[in-house]
This record gives sequence, structure tokens and C-alpha cells, in this order.
Amino acid sequence: MHLIPFMEREYRTASERVLVGHSYGGLFAIGVALAAPDLFDGYVIVSPSLWYDDGMIFGEEQRLAEYRDDLPLPLYLGVGSREINRQHDMVTDLRRLASRLKGRGYPGLRLRSEGAPDETHHSMFPRAFSNGLRFVVDGNILGDPTNPMSKPFVMRSAACGSARGDSS
Repeated sequence: MHLIPFMEREYRTASERVLVGHSYGGLFAIGVALAAPDLFDGYVIVSPSLWYDDGMIFGEEQRLAEYRDDLPLPLYLGVGSREINRQHDMVTDLRRLASRLKGRGYPGLRLRSEGAPDETHHSMFPRAFSNGLRFVVDGNILGDPTNPMSKPFVMRSAACGSARGDSS
């Protein structure tokens, strides 16, 4: 927790904090979201290694749910349909986690779970990163009308022709 004040002191940062984690980083991010949900404004979890240590994160989730009546955060979970092998079934694990969290009935939890067809452990990250950020910021950054990056624009290039696709 000492890293956040250091980052804010030493670097130009936005007021919103979103934790993004993939694979083992996704497992870490789930742990943070469950144990200290207020530490970040949103969580983007991609292909988390929920199988690690015989699925210990499911036990942690159960333990924390026993004394919690809410989990107030936006949480995006994503996994590719091809993240299944002889050792691990990351699709089933992610569905299991999403189902458990939805089943708790947390009033402040805004959860989106996405399974993407034909995506692998490595190809899923770019897609989920983009979709997840759009979901968790929900108007705070991308939808802010004062942010010039939220306005639609057309790229034009002499080499590519006009935006209509012709060569004029």
C-alpha cells in the first residue's frame, strides 16, 4: 500500500485507479479485489490462474464472504474459450468464480464476465484489456465529454485515401 502514494507523488496519475492482472497477475488482482476492494476503483482480471495451489482463491473468497455483505466495485473477468488443457480448465474456473460472486447478491458489485470464442491464454489479453477498461470506467474516462479522446474521430492519410476508402 506504500507504492500507491509513491506513484502519485512521483508521477502524473489520474484520479481513477484500475488494477489489471493477467494469468498469475490475474490471481493476484482477484486476491486484492476480495481482500481490499476499496484500494482500486475497478478491476480488470484476464485469464486468472485460479487453479493455483489447488484453487486456494475459492477458499479465500468463501472465508471473506462470511463477514462481508457487499463487494462495492466494478469487476471485469475475461477468459478465452481455448484456455483448456489436460492440466487446467480456466474457462470452468472463471465461470465458477463469476457464479459464486453473483450468487452472493452483493448490491455494490458490478460484474461482467466474458468468455471469448477462439481466444487463447495469450491472445485474450489485448481484447479483454480493452473491453475491461471500457466496462470498469463506465463513463469516468472514455465517456467523459470533456476528454478529447472520448470523441469519435476519423483518421486520414494520403497513402490510404479518404475516410470513405476511395483514393481521392
